[in-house]
Amino acid sequence: TGSKTDKGVIGLLPDGRSVVTLFEAAHNQGLATAVVTTSGLADATPGGFLAHVASRDTYDQVLAQVLDSGTDILIGGDWSGKSKAMREPAYREVLEGADSQAAGSGTTVVHDMKGLQAATPPLIALFPPRPEMPLQHGPPLSETTARALDLLERGDRPFVILVESEV
Repeated sequence: TGSKTDKGVIGLLPDGRSVVTLFEAAHNQGLATAVVTTSGLADATPGGFLAHVASRDTYDQVLAQVLDSGTDILIGGDWSGKSKAMREPAYREVLEGADSQAAGSGTTVVHDMKGLQAATPPLIALFPPRPEMPLQHGPPLSETTARALDLLERGDRPFVILVESEV
């Protein structure tokens, strides 16, 4: 947002007022938007571009706002391997309801690369963690980024894309 805030806060000023994020500004200007991460979509980086919460540890609120952000392409993890998130019933409820919520808004939700290759925006890819690298989710970042760029370039709007690799 370019605004100073308190530690652990996302998209809010110290007095609690909401500030416009980069992606909200881009969306308001008619740009297409995409987030591609090997981390969870409820993590602080996607949240920093798409959410407004008093604590980055309120994973359910971050995920709900990310999923409801109007972002054209969301590609990241479901955090099903992150025990801290999965211990929260509210987070599990948001995650389990993502498919039906998205369907109601015309958004496609996929859970594997085959589904991502077939989908068109608006879309959400919620990938499980990689068995060999539990902090990373889904296919390699190069593959998911290439797919997001392909979809964005097919569109008729300029775009903003966030690409993040969790290590």
